[in-house]
Amino acid sequence: MSLDHKSRGDAGNVGEELMANVSELEEKGTVVDMAIKDGYFTLPGALAAYHMSEIEYFSYSLIRDKDKLEGTAKEKQLVDAVLHLVEIFQVPSASFAPAGKQIMQKLKAIVGSEPLSNDEVNNLANAW
Repeated sequence: MSLDHKSRGDAGNVGEELMANVSELEEKGTVVDMAIKDGYFTLPGALAAYHMSEIEYFSYSLIRDKDKLEGTAKEKQLVDAVLHLVEIFQVPSASFAPAGKQIMQKLKAIVGSEPLSNDEVNNLANAW
C-alpha cells in the first residue's frame, strides 16, 4: 500500500489511466481506508503513516460517501457530516482544551438526538 509510482509497465500505465480522474486526496484516502480495513492501523495511525490530516480525511470521507449523502434530506446530510467529523476527531479530541472537549461532547449528542433549536445552535457557536 504505497503511493509510490516508481514501478512502470503495462499494468502501471493501465492503472495510471484508471486513476487519471482520481485526486491525490481520494488516492490517499483510499489507501488509508485499505490500511484500516486490512487491520494494519487504526484511523489515527493510518493518518499519521500516510501523512494525511484529519481535515483532509474528513473531506475525503464526504467525497467517498457523496452519492449516499446526496440521496438524503439536507438535515440528514448535515447529521451524517457531523457524524463523520466526530468519528475522525474522536482520538485527537482527548487533547483538546476544555471548550473543544465540550463542543465534541455536544456534537456527539447532536448526532444521536433530535435536531437542535436555533437557541441551542447559537449557544454552541458562542461556546467557542
